[in-house]
Amino acid sequence: MTSKRFNLPKNVDAVKPCPKCWQKTQFVAKSRQVCEDGCEVWIVCICGHDPHGPLDRMESVMGGCDEDNIRMALDCWNDASGHNE
Repeated sequence: MTSKRFNLPKNVDAVKPCPKCWQKTQFVAKSRQVCEDGCEVWIVCICGHDPHGPLDRMESVMGGCDEDNIRMALDCWNDASGHNE
């Protein structure tokens, strides 16, 4: 598993705050291989809150914590946190 800590600008509105600690700027992106040709990528709050269930994580062939995967995984964060309903 790989992980990468990242910070978002304070004025970003596209990412909803963590439902546990209410901050929305400090996160950790995580990526792990789940089968021979597939990886999961997801976002965890710096406080440790992970709203993702087994089906809420982004799937990627290459995986990794690059900028494009982080951007897509942030959409999954919003969905898993109940903010995109």
